[in-house]
Amino acid sequence: MSFATDVKNEHDKHVNELKCTYCGNCHKLEDCKGILSLSIRNRYEHLKSKGHCFGCLKIGQRTVNCKMRATCLICNKRHPTLLHDKDNVPRDITPMKQSESSTEVENKTSACTSYLSDTHSQIGAGDMSCAMAIIPVRVKLKIKAPLCRDIRIL
Repeated sequence: MSFATDVKNEHDKHVNELKCTYCGNCHKLEDCKGILSLSIRNRYEHLKSKGHCFGCLKIGQRTVNCKMRATCLICNKRHPTLLHDKDNVPRDITPMKQSESSTEVENKTSACTSYLSDTHSQIGAGDMSCAMAIIPVRVKLKIKAPLCRDIRIL
Protein backbone atom coordinates (compact mmCIF):
# COMPACT_ATOMS: atom_id res chain seq x y z
CA MET A 1 0.00 0.00 0.00
CA SER A 2 1.29 3.43 -0.87
CA PHE A 3 0.84 6.81 0.76
CA ALA A 4 -1.53 7.84 -2.06
CA THR A 5 -3.76 4.82 -1.41
CA ASP A 6 -3.88 5.59 2.32
CA VAL A 7 -4.87 9.20 1.63
CA LYS A 8 -7.57 8.08 -0.85
CA ASN A 9 -8.99 5.58 1.66
CA GLU A 10 -9.10 8.26 4.38
CA HIS A 11 -10.81 10.66 1.95
CA ASP A 12 -13.39 8.02 0.96
CA LYS A 13 -14.04 7.23 4.62
CA HIS A 14 -14.60 10.95 5.38
CA VAL A 15 -16.94 11.38 2.40
CA ASN A 16 -18.96 8.33 3.48
CA GLU A 17 -19.30 9.79 6.99
CA LEU A 18 -20.73 12.98 5.49
CA LYS A 19 -22.98 11.23 2.97
CA CYS A 20 -26.58 11.65 4.09
CA THR A 21 -28.45 8.35 4.26
CA TYR A 22 -31.73 10.13 3.54
CA CYS A 23 -31.03 12.16 0.38
CA GLY A 24 -27.55 10.92 -0.59
CA ASN A 25 -25.99 14.39 -0.65
CA CYS A 26 -22.71 15.26 1.03
CA HIS A 27 -23.81 16.56 4.44
CA LYS A 28 -24.53 15.14 7.85
CA LEU A 29 -27.92 13.55 8.40
CA GLU A 30 -28.82 16.07 11.10
CA ASP A 31 -28.29 18.90 8.57
CA CYS A 32 -30.61 17.36 5.96
CA LYS A 33 -33.61 19.57 5.17
CA GLY A 34 -35.39 16.60 3.65
CA ILE A 35 -35.42 14.49 6.79
CA LEU A 36 -36.27 17.53 8.92
CA SER A 37 -39.46 17.93 6.89
CA LEU A 38 -40.60 14.43 7.96
CA SER A 39 -42.68 13.67 11.04
CA ILE A 40 -40.85 12.35 14.10
CA ARG A 41 -42.32 8.89 13.49
CA ASN A 42 -40.99 8.84 9.90
CA ARG A 43 -37.57 10.06 11.07
CA TYR A 44 -37.39 7.13 13.49
CA GLU A 45 -38.50 4.75 10.70
CA HIS A 46 -35.71 6.02 8.43
CA LEU A 47 -33.08 5.75 11.16
CA LYS A 48 -34.21 2.22 12.01
CA SER A 49 -34.22 1.10 8.36
CA LYS A 50 -30.68 2.40 7.79
CA GLY A 51 -29.30 1.04 11.08
CA HIS A 52 -28.66 4.39 12.79
CA CYS A 53 -28.22 4.68 16.54
CA PHE A 54 -31.03 6.74 18.11
CA GLY A 55 -28.49 8.19 20.57
CA CYS A 56 -25.77 9.53 18.26
CA LEU A 57 -27.03 8.79 14.68
CA LYS A 58 -24.02 6.62 13.81
CA ILE A 59 -24.67 3.56 11.67
CA GLY A 60 -24.19 0.07 13.07
CA GLN A 61 -24.52 0.88 16.74
CA ARG A 62 -27.35 0.11 19.14
CA THR A 63 -28.73 2.85 21.34
CA VAL A 64 -28.28 0.80 24.53
CA ASN A 65 -24.54 0.56 23.83
CA CYS A 66 -24.15 4.21 22.79
CA LYS A 67 -21.44 6.04 24.71
CA MET A 68 -21.65 9.22 22.61
CA ARG A 69 -25.28 10.23 23.05
CA ALA A 70 -26.02 13.60 21.53
CA THR A 71 -27.63 16.40 23.53
CA CYS A 72 -30.65 18.07 21.99
CA LEU A 73 -30.05 21.76 21.27
CA ILE A 74 -33.72 22.54 21.94
CA CYS A 75 -34.51 20.80 25.24
CA ASN A 76 -31.01 19.72 26.43
CA LYS A 77 -32.15 16.11 26.82
CA ARG A 78 -30.03 13.16 25.71
CA HIS A 79 -31.18 12.65 22.12
CA PRO A 80 -30.12 14.13 18.79
CA THR A 81 -31.86 17.41 17.94
CA LEU A 82 -33.12 15.65 14.81
CA LEU A 83 -35.29 13.49 17.09
CA HIS A 84 -36.70 16.35 19.21
CA ASP A 85 -40.48 16.12 19.35
CA LYS A 86 -41.90 19.63 19.67
CA ASP A 87 -45.36 18.18 20.41
CA ASN A 88 -44.11 16.18 23.39
CA VAL A 89 -44.33 18.69 26.27
CA PRO A 90 -42.66 17.46 29.48
CA ARG A 91 -45.08 16.56 32.27
CA ASP A 92 -43.41 18.99 34.67
CA ILE A 93 -44.12 22.00 32.46
CA THR A 94 -47.73 23.03 32.07
CA PRO A 95 -48.74 25.53 29.42
CA MET A 96 -50.39 28.82 30.43
CA LYS A 97 -53.97 28.33 31.54
CA GLN A 98 -56.62 29.23 29.00
CA SER A 99 -58.19 31.61 31.52
CA GLU A 100 -54.92 33.47 32.06
CA SER A 101 -54.38 35.31 28.81
CA SER A 102 -51.23 37.19 27.89
CA THR A 103 -53.10 40.46 28.61
CA GLU A 104 -53.67 39.35 32.21
CA VAL A 105 -50.01 38.47 32.56
CA GLU A 106 -49.04 41.89 31.19
CA ASN A 107 -51.42 43.57 33.65
CA LYS A 108 -49.87 41.67 36.57
CA THR A 109 -46.39 42.58 35.39
CA SER A 110 -47.24 46.27 34.96
CA ALA A 111 -48.84 46.33 38.43
CA CYS A 112 -45.65 44.90 39.89
CA THR A 113 -43.55 47.40 37.95
CA SER A 114 -45.79 50.24 39.13
CA TYR A 115 -45.43 49.14 42.76
CA LEU A 116 -41.65 48.94 42.40
CA SER A 117 -41.59 52.37 40.77
CA ASP A 118 -43.59 53.91 43.65
CA THR A 119 -41.34 52.25 46.23
CA HIS A 120 -38.27 53.45 44.37
CA SER A 121 -39.39 57.08 44.39
CA GLN A 122 -40.39 56.95 48.08
CA ILE A 123 -36.88 56.07 49.19
CA GLY A 124 -35.43 58.94 47.15
CA ALA A 125 -33.25 56.82 44.94
CA GLY A 126 -33.70 59.11 41.93
CA ASP A 127 -35.29 58.52 38.58
CA MET A 128 -36.07 55.01 37.54
CA SER A 129 -36.59 54.02 33.94
CA CYS A 130 -37.65 50.39 34.30
CA ALA A 131 -38.21 47.73 36.92
CA MET A 132 -38.49 44.06 36.13
CA ALA A 133 -40.09 41.29 38.13
CA ILE A 134 -37.56 38.56 38.87
CA ILE A 135 -38.70 35.07 39.73
CA PRO A 136 -36.22 32.52 41.09
CA VAL A 137 -36.82 29.12 39.55
CA ARG A 138 -35.46 25.78 40.74
CA VAL A 139 -35.14 23.07 38.16
CA LYS A 140 -34.52 19.51 39.25
CA LEU A 141 -34.06 16.79 36.66
CA LYS A 142 -35.49 13.31 37.14
CA ILE A 143 -32.11 11.78 36.38
CA LYS A 144 -29.33 12.03 38.95
CA ALA A 145 -27.96 15.50 38.39
CA PRO A 146 -27.10 18.46 40.60
CA LEU A 147 -29.82 20.99 41.35
CA CYS A 148 -29.85 23.78 38.80
CA ARG A 149 -30.86 27.33 39.58
CA ASP A 150 -32.08 29.80 37.06
CA ILE A 151 -33.56 33.29 37.21
CA ARG A 152 -36.31 34.40 34.88
CA ILE A 153 -37.10 38.05 34.22
CA LEU A 154 -40.66 38.86 33.28
